[in-house]
Amino acid sequence: MVIYIRINGFGRAGTTVLRSAIERSKIQIVAIHDPLLDLKHVISVQDSHLIVKGYEINFCREKHAAAIPWKDAGAEYIVDTKGIFIKEAQAKAHLSVDFKKVISCSLSVDAPMFIMGVNLRSYDSSTDVISGASCKTNAISPLAKVINDRFTIVEGLTTTIHAYTVNQKLVDGPSHKYLRDGRSAPQNIIPSNTSAATAVGEVLLELEGKLSGIAMMVPISSISVVDLTCRVKKEASLDEMKDAVKEAANGILSYTEDEFASSDMKGNPNSCVFDIKASIAWNKNCFKLVGWYFHQ
Repeated sequence: MVIYIRINGFGRAGTTVLRSAIERSKIQIVAIHDPLLDLKHVISVQDSHLIVKGYEINFCREKHAAAIPWKDAGAEYIVDTKGIFIKEAQAKAHLSVDFKKVISCSLSVDAPMFIMGVNLRSYDSSTDVISGASCKTNAISPLAKVINDRFTIVEGLTTTIHAYTVNQKLVDGPSHKYLRDGRSAPQNIIPSNTSAATAVGEVLLELEGKLSGIAMMVPISSISVVDLTCRVKKEASLDEMKDAVKEAANGILSYTEDEFASSDMKGNPNSCVFDIKASIAWNKNCFKLVGWYFHQ
């Protein structure tokens, strides 16, 4: 059975969804919506269609979800990659047409979140709007789940060293929220608030209230890394931590014993690649665990 999907937002995440779908015979992208994209500079265009490797895909450029002519393409699912519909009610604007699901590729204020390898078994097929959470939460959660299942996390802090994003500025300018958010992304390391670690407690209820963290936005264009520093209840060695992750590695969570630098991870499909040699133990209950992720 072929699944027909429409993509809302054609930035890094949206193009990644398209590339992944093209490699899978049972998924077909039938429409893409992005009001800001100039098609002439991306791929071949014919009328209001994109032509990608022989695939003909409808394209539209509306500014409001309810105005998007989704019904003309015949899709069943929407993958929303724009990251602006953070409330379930906003995402449901897509459902004015007869769709089965809206899948949001960002953290949501109130829509249920599901992460591969973490809480997918709790998914209820009657839910029509779901969130896939953020790239940070997808990186932290699988690693935290393995450690918590085996050793029980008492508390922890995360620091994500994150490549700059489309929301940052190329040169210094005004910021409506935090002053340093207006600083030039390619020229600064910028501390930033993030709810990614807190969101782990929403997909792993046993970790609710036990994790917090910050992000450091750094001047590189891709590849990010997360540091999970945690205290565990069951005494362990770093080797036991390594073995636990190795046993759980399933294509979502992976591991490496190579001495990687960030550019070596470009294009890696895993949600988190546990870096064994970069991780350290403070004592039998306190560990600093490092994981790479290709954030888009």
